[in-house]
Amino acid sequence: MDALSSKIYAVIVGIDTYRSRDLPRLYHAVSDARKLAQLLKQDLQVPGSNVKELYNDAATKDAILDAIVNLPNARTDSDNGGFEPGHAILFFFSGLAGRANENVGMICPVDINTESQTGISDSTLTRLFNQISRSYGDNIVGGLCCS
Repeated sequence: MDALSSKIYAVIVGIDTYRSRDLPRLYHAVSDARKLAQLLKQDLQVPGSNVKELYNDAATKDAILDAIVNLPNARTDSDNGGFEPGHAILFFFSGLAGRANENVGMICPVDINTESQTGISDSTLTRLFNQISRSYGDNIVGGLCCS
């Protein structure tokens, strides 16, 4: 592992099967997310403790938001310092997305309530990453692979 690898932190989310029977089953969202996590951990040698993986039933709204909010509290197995200004953040979501209303997009966590549209809005994601960037810098990359 090189010094750069330990400075990368990621939240990887993949959902194929939603709790609501109203939502379609996906067939490659989890495998796409797992492949990215594997690339980070094996090919780029990012410590496993730096990569938070949430798949299917574990990818609740609370779990996704907690993973993002707690990024600055992450600590690697290989160092004593944990997250610092300038470290890189990768957020990747593979699953369903939709609209909460005409002007607001959202990603759909596994526990989305289709009647009340309780997804994670793009404005919520923007606000969370802006909060992190004000304290730690804007070395943040987001990837959405949505149906």
